[in-house]
Amino acid sequence: MLCGWRLPPARNLAKRTDGIMDTKVKLESNEATRVMDDAVSARCQIVIEFESAPGRTVNGTLLSGDSQSLLVEVTGRPAFDWPKLLGTSCDVRIYHDRRYTASVRVLDLPKWGETQGVTLSRPASIKILDRRRFLRAKLAPSSKVELEWKTDGRERIQAVSLLNVSSDGMACRVEDSLVAGLQKRDRLRARFALPGTDRRIELNARVTNFTPASVGTSIMGLQFLTSEEDADAIRALRLAIECEESRAVDDEEVCA
Repeated sequence: MLCGWRLPPARNLAKRTDGIMDTKVKLESNEATRVMDDAVSARCQIVIEFESAPGRTVNGTLLSGDSQSLLVEVTGRPAFDWPKLLGTSCDVRIYHDRRYTASVRVLDLPKWGETQGVTLSRPASIKILDRRRFLRAKLAPSSKVELEWKTDGRERIQAVSLLNVSSDGMACRVEDSLVAGLQKRDRLRARFALPGTDRRIELNARVTNFTPASVGTSIMGLQFLTSEEDADAIRALRLAIECEESRAVDDEEVCA
């Protein structure tokens, strides 16, 4: 059962764009370099919004990068007049250990087979977005998520407590002994019930962090991996959570 959705009065809300709070903190140069190198190494998700097509976004994966550029593989086949985007400016959001934003330019538009690529200039500066990208559904203590992964070549399946979920990821409570071998950036499959419905969702995810909780347990953060096959499930999850958000009243508290 979902908890109440409590929002502060509208006049106190920061400006939001695509569900993202406008609070930003600029990184120092050496920290920005480290973040970008790590994001490329982890092949993180990136969302691009072209200046010439406001309101429309492209999802992709960071494939590689150097001191001058970043190569992105576009997810799916979004309908754009791609040649017209060459040389244009765009804003990007990068989803790694935290969420980052930067302004870049389109340097090239490579294509291999049916896959569209975008080569972007490496950002001169990076800002951290507010950690709350989406309101999260906080679930009852009995809520569970089934996790499936491989350790040393062996399939592992384990049901753990699901604490909260958004269209971006989830947090769950795990017994350290039961998830031994799982590490940050490992990939797994998550199966759980859609908040407020009986529909079952299956999504690929990446481990983002472990935070010690009570003795022998940790809170494990997972980030969903965007792919064409999972697009419908992500969309259904987002709609379910936005439906709950739309029922909120001004003086209610936001679930964390």
